[in-house]
Amino acid sequence: MRRYLLLFLFLLLLFFPNSLRADEVSLGELVSNPLNYDQKVIEVRGEVIGNVLKDSGGYWINISDGKGTVGVFIKEANWEGELQGGDYNRRGDIVSVKGLFSVSCAKHGGDLDIHAQRLILLKESKPQPHPLEARKVLISLFLLFLVLISLFFRS
Repeated sequence: MRRYLLLFLFLLLLFFPNSLRADEVSLGELVSNPLNYDQKVIEVRGEVIGNVLKDSGGYWINISDGKGTVGVFIKEANWEGELQGGDYNRRGDIVSVKGLFSVSCAKHGGDLDIHAQRLILLKESKPQPHPLEARKVLISLFLLFLVLISLFFRS
């Protein structure tokens, strides 16, 4: 009997692998067509931006993929540790979030959000360099030279 059950489960996974998975959605698609995903378990990937905020019973993060941004609520029991949000000088952690998407979450004031069931750190935060561009430096020096020349001839 146990063999038949295992065989049945194996065949179920073989022929219907996606029925047990969450829909993977881009944040841009999620924000553009939120009603298509309302009250569904979805999976998204994005960069943590801004600060991690502590709330009663959990934590809030914002994630962005460059085309959309969504708030994610993570229960304290599911919180694994520190996440680094991105800002001007730093790229944020890249995460994968699986959870229940709500267009109008009754628990959080009617906001659009995801209640995370699972959060996986895919790539750690890293510094974002901002090198000087030689062309901009040359233009700035040329303009400074013009200002100094005009001041010299004015007096």
